[in-house]
Amino acid sequence: AMAFVFEKATRKKVKLKILIDGPSGSGKTIGALHTARGLVGPNGKIAVIDSEKDRSEYYADRYDFDKLSLADLRCQAYGEALQAAIDAGYEAVVIDSLSHAWLDIIARKDTFDKANPSKNQWTNWGLFTPEWDRLIRFILECPIHVICTARSKQAHEQIEEGGKKKVIKLGLAPQIREGTEYEFAVTFSLNNMHSGEATKDNTNLFGDTTEPINLL
Repeated sequence: AMAFVFEKATRKKVKLKILIDGPSGSGKTIGALHTARGLVGPNGKIAVIDSEKDRSEYYADRYDFDKLSLADLRCQAYGEALQAAIDAGYEAVVIDSLSHAWLDIIARKDTFDKANPSKNQWTNWGLFTPEWDRLIRFILECPIHVICTARSKQAHEQIEEGGKKKVIKLGLAPQIREGTEYEFAVTFSLNNMHSGEATKDNTNLFGDTTEPINLL
């Protein structure tokens, strides 16, 4: 028979995996850099994997970090860039933005669907989502702090009221695979006022999740 041994649970120094989502201009990049610096201290090494056309360089005068411009937006490229950062000894990595990896999958699936009209579009997802799942698992399991940003867009729904159709706003939806935000230990949702809420916080580091948080 197998021996099952229980050990005393202790709170270890875990490497945090954080997601920051918000609309364009809400302060995701600078918030991610500020959070990364707070996690690694004044002398810790920070790397940025930048798929945002080098947007992070706007803040190079305020934060000390090394940057990799990512032109290949496939999940595999993101994973290889993250592995390179781990190998180079960085203590925290900012991935800005994770949305591009998901939008790249959507674009490639759409092309595949159009080229194969006889195939079931729903089952076609099975050809593409495993690469996303592998990337997210790698991010969550890697031995350094990782802070990802994700763009949010206003989601809408059309309803019928009194015989008339009208469109209602549902709030901001991050442009990543649905449910991914729940995989991270901490998720911040920012608004255009540069403040946000910790919509998920397994660490209890950020207090009352209903209170707006300024990541700066």
